[in-house]
Amino acid sequence: MRSVTCALVAFALALGCSSEGDSDDDAGGTPSSNDDFLGSCDTREVAGPSQGQCRDWLGDGNADLSVSCGGLDGEFSATVRCPEASRVGTCTLDPILGISAVYGYYEPDYDLTQAEDHCAALDGTFGS
Repeated sequence: MRSVTCALVAFALALGCSSEGDSDDDAGGTPSSNDDFLGSCDTREVAGPSQGQCRDWLGDGNADLSVSCGGLDGEFSATVRCPEASRVGTCTLDPILGISAVYGYYEPDYDLTQAEDHCAALDGTFGS
């Protein structure tokens, strides 16, 4: 659970580092209707608690998500989404400042039950 907390703190810190001021209008809500892709963070091959995962960020926020990804030792891309091959499920988190994280869980590090359990620990919505 400590690793989940650290990942969420890193995500929140990256969101707090945006170049525009924060307002109450940015909090909560859902990603924009056209599902704007903001970037991905591939941590499938890193050692540690994020191994076997890849995150897509969607929404209309303007945070520097490469900072959050760097904190996870992942590979950030502003153009390439997480792959579908070998993915056993996804976990969509509620938006923070207009950005929603969608975790992907990959074999062989995760099976369906492990992915569902991790998503539940994040209070996310699981999909397979």
